[in-house]
Order: sequence, then C-alpha cells, then structure tokens
Amino acid sequence: MTDTALPMTARPVASFGRTAALCAIVAALALAGFLTRHQGTGAASPSQHPQQQVGIFVSLIGGQYLMFQFVRATLRGVGLSLGALVSVRPLDRRTLLRDLVLGVLLLAFWQAIAFGLTRLLGPGDLAAVGRLSLSEAWEVPVWLVVSACAGVVEELAFRGLLQRQIAYLSGATWIGVVAQAVLFGAAHLYQGPVLAAQIAVFGLLFGIVAALRGSLVPGMVAHGLEDALAAFAAERDLASHPVHAVH
Repeated sequence: MTDTALPMTARPVASFGRTAALCAIVAALALAGFLTRHQGTGAASPSQHPQQQVGIFVSLIGGQYLMFQFVRATLRGVGLSLGALVSVRPLDRRTLLRDLVLGVLLLAFWQAIAFGLTRLLGPGDLAAVGRLSLSEAWEVPVWLVVSACAGVVEELAFRGLLQRQIAYLSGATWIGVVAQAVLFGAAHLYQGPVLAAQIAVFGLLFGIVAALRGSLVPGMVAHGLEDALAAFAAERDLASHPVHAVH
C-alpha cells in the first residue's frame, strides 16, 4: 500500500488527557476482569433468569453508547469527525462495497485462525462462554443489536482512536497496531487468559487490516458478525467453538 493509506502518524486524533483516560478505562476493565475471576464470580450458568439477561444486555448497550460518545467527543476536541477516523478515503458506493466484501473475507480468515488457536491453546473458560448463550427467542434480535454496537464502537475505540494515537505518539504504525491489540486483549481478561490471548490476536489481525486498508469498515463488519455468530455457536457447542472478542 502507499503511504497515503497509512496516515496514522500524520496527526493526533486525541488530546493527551483523552488518550490517558481511554487507557485508564481499559486498565480498569482489565483489573475488574482479573479481580472478578480471582474472587470466583467469573463462572456463570449458561441459563440465567430473564431479568438477569435484560440487565446484561442493557449494560452492554449502555457501555457501548458511552464509549461511542467518548470517542466522538475526543475527535471533536482535535477538530476531527467520525468519518475521518473511519476511513482515509470517501466512502462512496464502490469503496463501501469493497470494504463490505473485505469484512466478510476477514471474518472467514479469522475463523480459521481462531480454530487453530483453540486447537493449540484449548477452548479456554467455558463458564465465561456460557454466559453468552441465547436461550429465549427475544434474546436473538437484542443480541444482534449488541453485536452490531460492539462491532462499530470497539473498532472505533481500539483500531481507530487508540491505534492511530499511539502510532502518532510513537512515530511508528506497527507500534500502534501491536499496542492496541495488547490493550484489547487485556480488556477481555474477564474471559480468562486463554481467551484474552485469542482476543489479542484478533485485535492484531484487525489492526493490520485497518492500517493496510485505511478503513475501519472491514473490521466493523467482521467484528459485528463474529460476535453475533459466537453467541449462537456457544449455545450449540461450548466445547469446540473458538471463542473470541465477545462481551
């Protein structure tokens, strides 16, 4: 790719304070996940009361909304729009179609990698996976909304804001790619070290694609589909599905 497709080091996308705040949020998530597991509250029954499921879904969507507002306010603070973070080129119909196709291919490629990681490292914490299983019909459309929100917001926050800002501060695109992947895995420590390691690889792959393509759209598409499929796979077969970036 040409240098114009890798503009991460060209200018900051966040103030120092906002960058530190986002890193602190990720660190807090990692610490909370670590403490939850070591206090023995990480294991959850696959079947939960409807009220519990509603609470989980509301907290997930609410958390994604707050993160979205944080990213948008951060960009406004440095005079950038969301569109500038999403893609380095105008998203006309042809470009968008290419990004959508690339997103589907990225999903397929990740599934192959995740299968290999699961065979190598094991399935990880199945109790954490069980929390994602969908047992009621009403949960399906709600989970699809949760998955779509996660696909958009987490790509904006990690492959967008963090990756580009760290690349700018370090002067090297690859440092931004690697650093955000490590932070992304750390934010998922509540799923255990094995799944967190898989998620870090997920973040690394998606970060590379975002850098090379100069667009977050492929990652958003693949991420949203991946989260949606993961819950259905967890319901069908907890022991064999390669679990990854799901909240």
